[in-house]
Amino acid sequence: MCIRDRYCSACKNHVRATKKMSLYKSSQYLLLHLKRFKSGGHILSKQKNSALVDFPHELDMTPYVLHKEKPNEFLNETDTKIHTEDEKIIYELVAISNHYGEMGFGHYTAYVKNMHTEKWYCCDDSSVREISPDGVVTKAAYVLFYKRKEK
Repeated sequence: MCIRDRYCSACKNHVRATKKMSLYKSSQYLLLHLKRFKSGGHILSKQKNSALVDFPHELDMTPYVLHKEKPNEFLNETDTKIHTEDEKIIYELVAISNHYGEMGFGHYTAYVKNMHTEKWYCCDDSSVREISPDGVVTKAAYVLFYKRKEK
């Protein structure tokens, strides 16, 4: 991600900076929280960002995981997956938490994927209805839930 020019104390100039975030190891689940609220300086002045984020149904995290093979000290009885160097680390979108409204009030819904039938459902209070996979990417997306695909 490219960010604005930053002052470099070593060369005493403003330089173009980049920021990169990596994961030490992959987990079974990956949750991505979309920053939807921006503070306006006052505690009560929060603006909601309703921009559409076009997130993928499959997410390749291979370039962002530092250690494809987990050291033995990080393994436990529930976490036995060891990645080889050539194995891709792919996550599949399995649920989305949606927020409608503004900061301090609003309504939440969820889109969930049935892992057996591959069908998507909209859960809204007391109703559940089937929806198209193409209909899950909306401006209301707030938290994305991904599950690592097993080979």
